[in-house]
Amino acid sequence: MKIFISWSKDRSKIVASGLKFWIENLFQNVEAFMSESDIEPGSPWAQRLNGELEGSKYGIVCLTPENLKEEWILFEAGALSKGITINKVTPFLFQLKGLDITGPLSQFQSLQANKIGARKLAEGINMNLDKPLSSQKLEDAFELWWPKFEVRLNSVPELKINDQPDKRKDRELIEEILQYTRNKTLQEAEITRLREMNESEIRKMNKSDLVAFIKSLVSRLNQGLTPAEMISMKDKIILSANILKERFPELTETADSLIQAFRPKKS
Repeated sequence: MKIFISWSKDRSKIVASGLKFWIENLFQNVEAFMSESDIEPGSPWAQRLNGELEGSKYGIVCLTPENLKEEWILFEAGALSKGITINKVTPFLFQLKGLDITGPLSQFQSLQANKIGARKLAEGINMNLDKPLSSQKLEDAFELWWPKFEVRLNSVPELKINDQPDKRKDRELIEEILQYTRNKTLQEAEITRLREMNESEIRKMNKSDLVAFIKSLVSRLNQGLTPAEMISMKDKIILSANILKERFPELTETADSLIQAFRPKKS
């Protein structure tokens, strides 16, 4: 079985590297993919990454306080959720609590980066194996390899002051929740507007507007769309990426990666 490990920023990378080491020693028949260690220099990374996302049966997203809003984390989590059922995508929280997770990442059941969370993660992976380990073998393997994983987690440096996210007061959090409720109707209207925008309107956009438009389409994919809306949004992304490639050749690689990621899979 293949597992895709998503990460962003240096501290998350250490957690992801530890996870890869731990998982592949815990389960001899599991391959854990982590982008930087597994993509060879000079390789067509976009196609490779897309192939790994499509070929993975389980996804783990390494979250730290400083990468919660990173576009790459959100992109890979969205790609994983389209190819893997939600109960097989696990945010692994380092120095975070479940309440810290917002937006599209909050749809997944998260686990803490500690012994209890790691044991639950091991049990979840084991349940999805073609030939799962017996309870006793899993426990023996877990107790053998957890201390080595714990050493790696403890090696993660402290968060630099400049990288620390702002601490919001309770009042600000309440206002954010209320604002989210007020904006729900507006979000639905925005989805309709994006879905119905025609090709001629898209072609009139300048580079920055076109890139922003594509980002809006991608972000809306994780907002509870109907199957028909999802297909329409993906079609718009592919159309917009083709226009981006046609009008701005310097963004060809980015456009091609988007096309590959959202092109319908062959049955």
